[in-house]
Amino acid sequence: MGASRWGGNENQLRDFTVAAERRGTSGKKARYPMNPETQPPDTQRSGCHERLASLPTIASVVALGAGTGGPPTIQQILKPLRGALPPIVIVQELEPEYQRGFVAWLDDSTELRVRLAADGDELALGHVYIAPHHGQLLLTKSFGLTIDTRPGAVGPRRRIDRFFESVAEHAGPKAVGAVLTGIGTDGAKGLLAMRVRAGTTLAQTESTSIVAGMPRAAIDLGAAPLTASPEELSNFFGSLTWIAPALTGAPRELAQSV
Repeated sequence: MGASRWGGNENQLRDFTVAAERRGTSGKKARYPMNPETQPPDTQRSGCHERLASLPTIASVVALGAGTGGPPTIQQILKPLRGALPPIVIVQELEPEYQRGFVAWLDDSTELRVRLAADGDELALGHVYIAPHHGQLLLTKSFGLTIDTRPGAVGPRRRIDRFFESVAEHAGPKAVGAVLTGIGTDGAKGLLAMRVRAGTTLAQTESTSIVAGMPRAAIDLGAAPLTASPEELSNFFGSLTWIAPALTGAPRELAQSV
């Protein structure tokens, strides 16, 4: 993977991988209570741009999809966030040898807890889940995560679409989705499915995207009625309050051993 794919420095990612291997368990972040009424004051609505101010500020889950240029964009979005925000799940196309370092780097960049998603995970407030390279990450009816590893489960350039479609099916109007910088069209159809189910959908502004292909595809398809810069997206996500999905499950605290 070169700089054009990462949007940054390949050697830096190697350093992140080394750092991840040396990490212990002492740096774990505090968990937050599940009752939205007990959220810290920091998680109250922050000053979003006027064109985002009218959007709903409640959500059960935030789903992001990114390709080329995604890592530094995702870091910019997550860095200011803190508190018991709705779970954030990210599908970022990245070679498997860099994933552990990428997760560790993000975890060190934000007060949210960032982890590599695993089959059977139950979503927790104040947590960020990164889709693993193997298999197809999906949101389940019980509001957990599963990884489909069957042959053919991962379609060509469709990993973001399929995840977004599962979010549309199970979170409906209580979902927030955004397509970020990247090459191609992955994410556009899935984001449209979220919009059809009354979810809140956005795309990164083309002017702030390292590669504007994915956001442009979402805009052209009518999947993203609003666009926002990484800073504006961060402000909006930081304003969100968790609301329980009308489903059989809901986010809860992860065990201390995780």
